Amino acid sequence: MIGAFWFVTTRSFKNRLLQRLRRLRSPRYALSMLAGLAYLWFVAFRRMTMSSSHVSVGALPVSDIGVDILSVIAFGAMLLVWAFPDSGGGLVFSEAEIQFLFPAPVSRRELLIYKIFRQQPPILISALMMTAFGFRHSMFIGLWMAFMVMSIYFTMVSLGRARLKLMHIGFVARLAVVVVLALGTGMLIASDLHNPFANKPEPQSNAQLEALLRGAGSLFHSPFVRAMLFIPRFFATAVFPKDAATLALACVGLLAVGVAFFQLAARLNVSFEEASVHVSQKHQRVRATIWDRRAGRVIILRRARLPVHLTERSGPVLAIVWKNVTAMLRTSLAWMILVVVVFSAFAVDAAILHGSNLHMGVVAISLMFCALFPFIGSNMLRQDLRLDLPRIEILKSYPITGERLVLAEIAGPTITVALVEVFLLSGTAILTHLADSSDAMTRWVSPEFVVIALLVAIPICAIELLIHNAVAIILPGWALQAPDETRGFAVFGQRLLILGGNLIVLVVALVPAVIVFAPTFFLAHRYFQDSPVFLVLGTVPAITVLFVELWIAIHLLGTQFDQIDVAGEIGQAMS
Repeated sequence: MIGAFWFVTTRSFKNRLLQRLRRLRSPRYALSMLAGLAYLWFVAFRRMTMSSSHVSVGALPVSDIGVDILSVIAFGAMLLVWAFPDSGGGLVFSEAEIQFLFPAPVSRRELLIYKIFRQQPPILISALMMTAFGFRHSMFIGLWMAFMVMSIYFTMVSLGRARLKLMHIGFVARLAVVVVLALGTGMLIASDLHNPFANKPEPQSNAQLEALLRGAGSLFHSPFVRAMLFIPRFFATAVFPKDAATLALACVGLLAVGVAFFQLAARLNVSFEEASVHVSQKHQRVRATIWDRRAGRVIILRRARLPVHLTERSGPVLAIVWKNVTAMLRTSLAWMILVVVVFSAFAVDAAILHGSNLHMGVVAISLMFCALFPFIGSNMLRQDLRLDLPRIEILKSYPITGERLVLAEIAGPTITVALVEVFLLSGTAILTHLADSSDAMTRWVSPEFVVIALLVAIPICAIELLIHNAVAIILPGWALQAPDETRGFAVFGQRLLILGGNLIVLVVALVPAVIVFAPTFFLAHRYFQDSPVFLVLGTVPAITVLFVELWIAIHLLGTQFDQIDVAGEIGQAMS
């Protein structure tokens, strides 16, 4: 039976890998894969080829205090998992695995072995990625062993919670025990933590700082803490080994601990088949919800609607705008409220910190948030062609030209993002001038800067949204992804290419407007003492340039939309 499980696991992983490789025959997958591999090379693998006399450049440093802290983190994770509310003991299986394995003459022990086998491909990929991005001392083996044993432990705990439920020990009792153990452990560590720092002067040199850290690390080696961190230290040492011998000892210890966890899980007399069916269905619903949320189809406020209603005389343009705004109220209003609440929290913090040095720090964060929001908002509000592209055959049947349809699709999100951006800019300007500071930050939120920013906010947001809709029209295959295309180098590389192209197109679109605005800004600064009125009048030509670019882009995209072959391009992209 183990041989059959191994065959299914290896063949499934091989077929999935071959499927991804066959996709590279498509140009978009090939380019995306090259972009993802290039990013991985420059970030991780290129540094692995550079070495010094001790460790490779880019590897995370190994120290005793780091291993101790990682041991505490592993202990916290192992303790916290007992407080999870789920007590059914179900394990996640696919629908095919449930149909074929559960009626088969397979014991629960063998099902657990099969589950461990099926967990190995994602664990191996995760260990490989983490090794490439800094955890190179583990030589991949340590990370793989740590992840594998931790997954076996989580399986054992899941069955253990179900067994405790049969013993009439529910979630509240487990949570109380976990809280008491966590508080007690924290109090003991805190009492010991006072000793190495008691009556110690502030370190004045590196030698004194190292001595202080050695004293702090000694508390992790007291008898109680050593006993508490005995098993978690295997995980930490495997991830951050000092040398090959330490890594080998840690892996042997983890292997023994993993076998013990598996034996405990197999001996727990828990019937998890029915619970596994329920958990697997719930897992599939969660994945479908995540996919729908990325596509902008998750309805949060089902009863949200506009106070106005469409009439018989309402044209198709107004109908599309009305539809998109209603969809935004139902799917993205909560996110917009969250943005406003977060910014209001910044305002409250700035009011509390008024007159202190931290006030301008809060203002700097708010200003950075204003600069990033057009990008964030355009990704949050996807109620445009990105949402309607799977139903493009309905859009093509409307009595409307492609140019007017593109304009109607981006109108609702543009107005919403622009209004929130105006709110953020106005609030940041008020917070800055409440500081009464001559800091250089005030120059970035001066009245003339705010006036200019408020005027260009709408065309900037419209350009950003138009770029996203251009991808949906020109490259529909990049906007339409299957639910299984959520991970991998190709998907990651595709996002990198879209982001890079987005930035390039935005910069190119802003260059003519900047060229037109530069003489006005120079004249206002040189001869009119930065007059806000003159700046407003001088900004009009630059804004006109942006709107002309928008009109040309909408016209070209509308023409491209009229030429889309629904049965050809879109059907091939959705297949």
